[in-house]
Amino acid sequence: MKTNKAMAAALLKYQIENEFQVIILSKKLQRLLTGGVCELKDCIFLEKLLPKGFNIDEAIRLSFDRTQVECDVNHIHIEDFIDEQGNIEKTILEQGLLFGARLQQLLVDKYKFMIIISFSQGQFPDCIVRFHKKRVKENWLVNDIDTYEEGIAVIDN
Repeated sequence: MKTNKAMAAALLKYQIENEFQVIILSKKLQRLLTGGVCELKDCIFLEKLLPKGFNIDEAIRLSFDRTQVECDVNHIHIEDFIDEQGNIEKTILEQGLLFGARLQQLLVDKYKFMIIISFSQGQFPDCIVRFHKKRVKENWLVNDIDTYEEGIAVIDN
């Protein structure tokens, strides 16, 4: 996993190394994964995130590229899938990292992919996980992830 300086600082602040592997993924996040992955027109999606009546041809037509379509659909706000009330910042970061690791296990044998975990602290903390297939000349992130203010972690193969 590659991180920018902001994510490395958050991992240090909350004393998260690889210990997130021993925590339990929330049931709501687990359900997203157990729904599986589907492929439409060279795009991959978590099946449970696809809206009813999703029109892949229209989505591609209205987007810059397939990577944008995937990142728009495969966009999970971790805080929406947990019921924790304690240290919300640490919890959403741990759950986001664990979700990313479990998603990696789901994708690794079938696809070349990039999983992006972003984390913002403060009054309204959030953790967002997105993913997309790797494609030539299509990128969601800029090359230098340290230019992002929020914490960024990248899992890819």
